[in-house]
Amino acid sequence: MFIQERYKYIIDILEKNGKVLVKDLSLQFKVSESMIRKDLQVLEKRKLLKRTYGGAININRTIVVGESFYSRVEKNTESKEI
Repeated sequence: MFIQERYKYIIDILEKNGKVLVKDLSLQFKVSESMIRKDLQVLEKRKLLKRTYGGAININRTIVVGESFYSRVEKNTESKEI
């Protein structure tokens, strides 16, 4: 498999799942984990993903965890004043 094909496949997985793991990609492509890390580094420089510990995430996907700070400030104001 050519490098560009590998890049495209990695991006396709990211769009589908939102994340990829170095170990899984290494097994799928039958290449070393260091080679996958280099691939992820190149793709991150092209602003196509964000590398994380052990893999990468899709930067186009926004993940909202919990409430925003401002919405929490507005809750239970009476208790907070006491």
